[in-house]
Amino acid sequence: MNLAKLQQDVQYQMDDAEALSAQANQVIGEHNALEREISSLENDICQLKSELSTRNTNIHHHRQRLHNLESEKNRLHCQLDAEHSKNNSLESEVRSLQSKLNSRATSSNSHSPRMPKAHVTHQKKRVACTTQTNRLNISKAKLDSFRSKNITLRH
Repeated sequence: MNLAKLQQDVQYQMDDAEALSAQANQVIGEHNALEREISSLENDICQLKSELSTRNTNIHHHRQRLHNLESEKNRLHCQLDAEHSKNNSLESEVRSLQSKLNSRATSSNSHSPRMPKAHVTHQKKRVACTTQTNRLNISKAKLDSFRSKNITLRH
């Protein structure tokens, strides 16, 4: 009877060992699954760090580009102000020349063409008026050129 009892105890211990082995295999499987999940998460973290680094680099480049564009904008504003100043100067010159032209035309009309001296004087003034008109046309052309440049700069 001792032998039967001993065999029964051995059988219980073998059954317990099999149960423990099954539990150990289940724990090992769960452990392996957790290791795979950790590895996957570590890969995700590396990928996110790489994306973050790329985005930070892009932000840096965009900030530099923005700074360069702002500098260019300021330079163009200064150039535009200078062109405005030139335009104002040319407009003033045109008005002055127009005024001189008008006053010469008025004074040349007051002489009588019948008198020889007056006729010569009239011819001289006419040549002077033509010269002034040519200068006026050149100044107007310069002004138009500067205006067209300003329009181009504004757009």
